[in-house]
Amino acid sequence: MLIAALACAALVSIALIGLSWPRRDDAEVSAFMLLALGTALWSGARLMEVVTFDMPVRVGWAKVAYLGIMMVPAAWLRLVLGLTRPELNALPVVRAGWVAALLVAASFLGLVATNELHHLVWLDARFVAIDGVQRAVFEHGPIFWVGTAYNYVLLAMSLVLLTLPASEAVNVLYAHAATRTQVRLALVGGQLLPLVAHLAYLQRWTTALGGDLTPATFAISTALLGWVVLRPRLRDTAAYARGKIIEAMRDG
Repeated sequence: MLIAALACAALVSIALIGLSWPRRDDAEVSAFMLLALGTALWSGARLMEVVTFDMPVRVGWAKVAYLGIMMVPAAWLRLVLGLTRPELNALPVVRAGWVAALLVAASFLGLVATNELHHLVWLDARFVAIDGVQRAVFEHGPIFWVGTAYNYVLLAMSLVLLTLPASEAVNVLYAHAATRTQVRLALVGGQLLPLVAHLAYLQRWTTALGGDLTPATFAISTALLGWVVLRPRLRDTAAYARGKIIEAMRDG
């Protein structure tokens, strides 16, 4: 089941990138594409990890998965910001924050790539027999928890943004109150599903299912966002034009 879920997640994420490509000049669509790319990398690498029974190779795929793991929360925050308070992106402090986020992600990925030198991300990785099936178990080091906390902070910031009133620009783009409610529900529900899956993984409740289900659930959330949130931008030419006008006004 896990293999099928991860394969579907990777394929759906790639398809979403292709569907979004014609609107890639839209700031929110580009953030959505970055989110879909992150879920594709995470799900694809996780799939290769699951079907590999050589531990060094498995660790290698786990390292590749971290490209997506570090990409997804930041892209999610960028998308939520653009869909709720897009005017904040023009603030110098927000722009500086994105630069800092890039530096943090690059530093963490560097530690992941060189883990064999310091074992700060993984202390150990081994196979154990669970119900007669060999499962890989990773013992996490201190930097893993720092990276996890960092990603949770980004997701928490996304939830805080969802509690704030939407800007006038968003109200113009999603003119109907029912549509704006659907957007909020899609964003909240899309974020909570992967959080629950990741907490279950950290508690090792999903080990018997093959391990971390978070990338597959993030792919579901990404597809949900593509359908409910970005459909006006991807399918409605008038809505897309309004979004570009609003973006031009925001940039002065």
